[in-house]
Parts: sequence; C-alpha cells; structure tokens
Amino acid sequence: MKKFSKYFTFEELTRTNPEIFKRYGVKNEPNAQQIENLQRIAKTILDPLREAIGKPLYISSGYRNLQYNKIIGGAPGSQHTIGEAVDIDGDVTGVSNRLIFEELKKLPFDQIIWEFGDKEPDWVHVSLRKEKNRGNILKAVRSNGVTKYVTFAQEKS
Repeated sequence: MKKFSKYFTFEELTRTNPEIFKRYGVKNEPNAQQIENLQRIAKTILDPLREAIGKPLYISSGYRNLQYNKIIGGAPGSQHTIGEAVDIDGDVTGVSNRLIFEELKKLPFDQIIWEFGDKEPDWVHVSLRKEKNRGNILKAVRSNGVTKYVTFAQEKS
C-alpha cells in the first residue's frame, strides 16, 4: 500500500465500488496533478482530523474520474474528479459524523457539507483547493427528488 500521508493510503483515497469496475471496466487512476491534490487534502485535513479524533477514519469516496463519477450519479464538476474532495463516513469506524463535521471546521477547507441526515449527517464531504478556499459550510437536502445545497445553519440550544 502506497502511503499518501501519515495515516492514509493511495488505495483509501481512490477506493471505488468493485461491482462498478466489474460491470463497466472503469479504472479510477488519478494523474499527477490529482495525486498532488489528494496528498494535500490528506496532509492538511485528514491527518490532523484523525489526530484530533484519535480514531481511524473511513474515506467512503475520494478521487473519482469523470466516468466513475457519472456512473454513480456524482455532481457534474464535482471536486472529487480533480482530487480536491473526500467523503468521510464515521459510522464505519464508530466515530460520530457530527463530531467529524465539527472538527473539520477547525481546519483549513474549501467546503464542508453535512450530507443529509438531521441530528447527524449520513456522511461528511470536505474539499480543499490549492488556493482561494471559500470556507463554505453547507447542508445537502433533498427537495422533490433533487439534491440542493444550502448554507448550514447552527441549531439553537
């Protein structure tokens, strides 16, 4: 396994569904620029997040080439397709997705998205650009079968 950073491997950040590979023959191989982007997000966000939480993290989706992204219904123009985004699912390793979301706010980022769910996101999306990060904190919601991204509003206590 090729290490990208202290805690994360190339395989984790390029993971795909084996059934899609079998069915469509899609290879998910990033180019040199996409690899550089993945390494940046691993070292700048994922390693510090892992250390803050103190438990392993599961990357449910990292780099996705255009063909794979389209097959799985990813957003056109997704930052996943250039290696600037990952989805983290704490449920797999026993970490609260809400905790992941809150800890990510303390790190540099382009976007953090609370992906569906009410009291707890189903998973968390985070992206990082080389420069000009927007610092957007969003929530994905479904409206009439369409996914929309709205500004995340903190719950009132």
